[in-house]
Amino acid sequence: MRKHRQNWLDIFSGFRVALDARKIILGTLGAYATIIVVWGLLVAAGHWWPGAQGFMTGLLTAHCAKDWIVVCSMPVHWCANLCAPATRCMAFQKLTFLAGGGIVLLFIWSFFGGAIARIAALDFARDERPQIGEATAFTAGKFGSFFWSPIVPLIFVAVFLLCNVLLGFVGRIPGAGPIILGLFFALAALSAFLVVLLLIGTIFGSLFMWPTIAMEGTDAFDAISRAFNYLYARPWKTIWCCLVACAYGLAVTLFVAAFAGLLMYIAEHTVALGMGHRSMRIGQFLRWGIPAEGFSVPELWAGIWIKVVRITVIGLVLGFWASYKISAMTIIYSVLRRDVDGTDMSEVFLPEAEETPAEPPAEPKPDTTAGEQQKSE
Repeated sequence: MRKHRQNWLDIFSGFRVALDARKIILGTLGAYATIIVVWGLLVAAGHWWPGAQGFMTGLLTAHCAKDWIVVCSMPVHWCANLCAPATRCMAFQKLTFLAGGGIVLLFIWSFFGGAIARIAALDFARDERPQIGEATAFTAGKFGSFFWSPIVPLIFVAVFLLCNVLLGFVGRIPGAGPIILGLFFALAALSAFLVVLLLIGTIFGSLFMWPTIAMEGTDAFDAISRAFNYLYARPWKTIWCCLVACAYGLAVTLFVAAFAGLLMYIAEHTVALGMGHRSMRIGQFLRWGIPAEGFSVPELWAGIWIKVVRITVIGLVLGFWASYKISAMTIIYSVLRRDVDGTDMSEVFLPEAEETPAEPPAEPKPDTTAGEQQKSE
């Protein structure tokens, strides 16, 4: 059984929990699937949205507050353009593209992320590491909960916003419309208040929905309830734990990336040292993807396999990052659960073993030895 410190210092065990081959493999597969899906969506949208690639690049690589403000304000700008007939079609297409891409990525990570969360839950709580097959079987059984838990709050947000829009339509009625709008505007303000609460809970609380399902074996609504409850019951501790996890995660991820980069540097340069001048042609192919003059088929195969190894190493680094992120959120969930509900960190849901029917007791055999002795006498 793993020993816990029973406080936020348990976050520093996230590196050891995340550094597990099973979770890293699942994270690597999820990263590869994400890259393939994003690339496919950009190719599909390129003919009608020339700025799709630039938008996705900005969304993935924005590194300053101004960039994030511009990128995150674009969907709001498109929603406003839905009211303008001239830009309505393009704005709707862009929103549909982003929503569809987000659903596909959520579908992917509901499976891989749920499996990682299940392994992390058992590893952190009981120091047990189930096989990938056991984790994926658990995720498949709870896939609906993993998938719908981040979406359900957004559905309620859409419903409240739609109610406000309908009130605005009522305000168009000549004469009585503005009066009705004024009388019920307080409800619109209340609706907006609930929208803000739901958005804050979804943005920050969604980090704990998958760990909730993985540790409690529960459904989407219980995951949402626990995530919102723990967030609003311990907001400052949640922020502190997330900041510690981010800082520690950045340090360990940079360490893993540097380790992988040094590994590949040593491997490629020592092999090139032994290969001599012929390695220059392979190096040109690796850098530019263009075969040099006199490039032979065996050298082409060597360059392709070196690229495969590079891609695999990069994928493993991304897989570690995904493993750490989900493992850290699982640990933070355990910390918040202990503070709010008083639940011990070692408690985790374990499916009950199937009960086998008890065999009926065997009937006693009659004792015939006494009768045989009497006959012999």
